[in-house]
Amino acid sequence: MWKTFLRILLSRLRKENNNAQVFKRIEICIKCPYNSINAEKISKKQKFLIRLSNFYSFMTGKKGKDNKGNCLACEACSIYYKAREKEEQCPKNKWNEYGK
Repeated sequence: MWKTFLRILLSRLRKENNNAQVFKRIEICIKCPYNSINAEKISKKQKFLIRLSNFYSFMTGKKGKDNKGNCLACEACSIYYKAREKEEQCPKNKWNEYGK
């Protein structure tokens, strides 16, 4: 969980990457059943991590941009930020050629 916490924190501090790869990743995630927006059930741990993620987005002034949901396949990382991290990959291999 600490690794996830650190990843959430650091992703808010990096310069934003807005290339075509990022937008394609987000497009895939928006339709994904593992997106918190599309989920029927969310665990207490995932709810906590989503709230933590939302708090950091609020504190960094990016809450308005971070509205794509959270990835429940990887413990609830913000899709907005996860898609921008070059090293990140979809835990369900949905990004394939849009990975690293």
